[in-house]
Amino acid sequence: MEQQLTRTLPRFFLNTVESLARRTESQKVLWSYLIKKPLGFEFSQQYPILHFIADFFCIELCLVIEIRTGNHERPELSENDIKKEEWLAENGFAILRFTNFEIERALEKVTLTIENKIKLIAGFS
Repeated sequence: MEQQLTRTLPRFFLNTVESLARRTESQKVLWSYLIKKPLGFEFSQQYPILHFIADFFCIELCLVIEIRTGNHERPELSENDIKKEEWLAENGFAILRFTNFEIERALEKVTLTIENKIKLIAGFS
């Protein structure tokens, strides 16, 4: 059954499933906050958008949240991140990016930044 499923799913979606299995501790910590629907908005994790995978995404707000992990230090990944962010911005997506360090050391500041961005996009006062 698993082999049959593997053959029928596009490689891109398998990458999404694999990404979920390889989440960093920072991604798990931030997800534990986002799953509670901050300010009533639902987020998904490892969400495919065209040919990119967003770490976290709120469909209703078109808000992408990315976490810069140690893996993003290689130049080719940084270039991919730049292309990804340019495409997302050009197509109306709002983007927040945090580092592992910020999530590990200043989670309260990260969550406040997310809530302020949600308020700004949603038009809350």
